[in-house]
Amino acid sequence: MSTISNTDLTITDVNVTNIKDGSGNNATTPADLVQGRAKCWIMMNGTGTVAVDDSYNVASITDSGGGRYVITIATDFGNVNYCWVGMAQQDGSDDRAIIISQEEDAAPAAGSLTIATQNDGGSYVDTAGIGVVMFGDQ
Repeated sequence: MSTISNTDLTITDVNVTNIKDGSGNNATTPADLVQGRAKCWIMMNGTGTVAVDDSYNVASITDSGGGRYVITIATDFGNVNYCWVGMAQQDGSDDRAIIISQEEDAAPAAGSLTIATQNDGGSYVDTAGIGVVMFGDQ
């Protein structure tokens, strides 16, 4: 085994079959990394003027009114069959849960995800803490 030490190393187009941590443990393949890592994520504030708190591969967010938001993806997915999961903070008005779902009137798109936040009574509500993570082929 060879060890290369350099604080300024650039490698392009490398074919590897296995990747390990610095101790030679926790092996994974490049395919595992490509298929298993999040391709897009966002943590946002959905109240008042919507704002991105932090994100990866997000071009923009749009407030579509009353608990409805469009997340525009910077690098589109290869198709609409990507998986996403989200969470939302309670709106503070009571102890009811906030449900995050794909907006019912929006067709899936490879370059954007339209979501809605609703309380357990089915009313659309703005909420401060919204997090969404997306996985799929790009």
